[in-house]
Amino acid sequence: MESDQARRLLAKYVPEIRLHSRERYFPTNAETFLDVAGLLKLTPRRKPESGGPPMREALFESGELNRENLMAAATGAAEAPQGDKHELQLVLHERHRTRAALEALPDVPIYGHVREVRLLDENGEPRGELVALEVVYAFFFMFNGNLRAAKVVPVGSHTADWEHLTMRLDPTGEHLQGIYYSAHRTIDGDWVPASKIPMSKGRPVAYCALNGHGCFPKPGIQPRIFFLVNDRCDGKGPVWRPQKVVLLGSLPPKADPVASRGSALPKNQRLAAARGSTDDTDEAVEIDENVPYWVDFDEWWGTVRNPCHQKWFKKAENPVSRGWFRRVFFPTCFDPPEAI
Repeated sequence: MESDQARRLLAKYVPEIRLHSRERYFPTNAETFLDVAGLLKLTPRRKPESGGPPMREALFESGELNRENLMAAATGAAEAPQGDKHELQLVLHERHRTRAALEALPDVPIYGHVREVRLLDENGEPRGELVALEVVYAFFFMFNGNLRAAKVVPVGSHTADWEHLTMRLDPTGEHLQGIYYSAHRTIDGDWVPASKIPMSKGRPVAYCALNGHGCFPKPGIQPRIFFLVNDRCDGKGPVWRPQKVVLLGSLPPKADPVASRGSALPKNQRLAAARGSTDDTDEAVEIDENVPYWVDFDEWWGTVRNPCHQKWFKKAENPVSRGWFRRVFFPTCFDPPEAI
């Protein structure tokens, strides 16, 4: 894939994100989070009988982190001798959970990544026939708010929340086949064919659930986990139309192509003319090719890993749609068999 083509695709499919009317935790850039995050050292218990969680030691308090000491700490963790093995965790004080301001939303970037999806060759490597291109857009929330089980018990809150959408294109990159609307680490995600994608002023639309921030193609209640922890989207809150895409990898991608896992999309889909086209927008989107330093911080952001080290970033997108039935009655069965 040529750099110019990848850059054009990243600019073309930037989504419009519609937030819930009661949302308090807004998208922001990762640097805003790192400016106020603290860093913990997590050391495992060395004696099995001691059990319990790892020991926690504060390496840096809120406001003390910078590029140099963060990456030095990560290097130290990676190179620590066997007797001093530990992990690192970025943490956020409660007072900073709503630090991402609504008025700053128009200037918040979305993060982008382009990958080639290929069949496996005779050696089992993903270097065979090119079957698709995928454009991934990731966005960041400093905090994931409570989801209320049965409207009573607060559950699910955590520091640092990465969400993403994946646009799947034909091998030429000329035709959008569909979008994977990811929710909850792709556990509850769904493929939507191009002909059914909601559009607004030339951009694909995603409805972002209250507090949990899962992405869906339509507003309303999205049932989950025995109807106890439903996602709620109304699309009546702030509308975010990112004007900048920050790369999470170089152009063209340096990494090897990813292996096809199949797709739940029907073949030969086209974006319906009645719903608009991604060519309809006249907004200029900036592509920032300065890959952030923190992509190499392979440690914990709250309770999740750096997005560049999660499965959805390293692999072709989930090959199936979960659908409401599986989201409700089989909530833990989230690792579908891979398909070619």
